[in-house]
Amino acid sequence: MRSVDRAVSVLEILARLGEAGVTEIAVELGVHKSTAFRLLGVLENRGLVAQTKDRGKYHLGAGVLRLAGRRPCASTSRRRASRSAGSSPTSWVRR
Repeated sequence: MRSVDRAVSVLEILARLGEAGVTEIAVELGVHKSTAFRLLGVLENRGLVAQTKDRGKYHLGAGVLRLAGRRPCASTSRRRASRSAGSSPTSWVRR
């Protein structure tokens, strides 16, 4: 179950660092960049990680919070304010 261990390690790395690139994650895991890239692709497809707008870094995705029993919630005014600030309007509330 090495792949599962590595995938969880990716999530832990991103939780610790906030965001990281493929090379940084590969170094932390001790794997080749292509392995890290494949792991990130699977996690991204499941919504557990997401890429930043510049497409160079990854961060934890909304799927991680859904696993924790939370759901996204954003008001209209927060959406407008975040658009003008260039950030995400989403906050998380307990179900």
